[in-house]
Amino acid sequence: MMTTITDMGGLRHYLHPDAIARVAQAGPSWRKIGAYVKTFDGKTIVAQESAEDIQIAVQAALRPPHSAIEQIEAFVANNAVAISYQSLGEYRSKLLRLLNEVKVNE
Repeated sequence: MMTTITDMGGLRHYLHPDAIARVAQAGPSWRKIGAYVKTFDGKTIVAQESAEDIQIAVQAALRPPHSAIEQIEAFVANNAVAISYQSLGEYRSKLLRLLNEVKVNE
């Protein structure tokens, strides 16, 4: 039930949706800055993800999927999650782990 936000330095922040006070979309001229995330404890995270991607991730975290397949679909569809991985190989490994968990639980 956590939302992953990646800052401009590549550091991943795992936030509970209730910790996010506000998300503001960065302007088009800002160098690869997607959004500014303000937390209730007063911190601001300069995020790589867009405000829309963060909104989708927060909504997904608040409504957890019911089945394992829905969890995998949510993982694949979430751009904020995908961008948080350092490489495609790391993302692929996580996806394969999720698929293997489904096979084990069948």
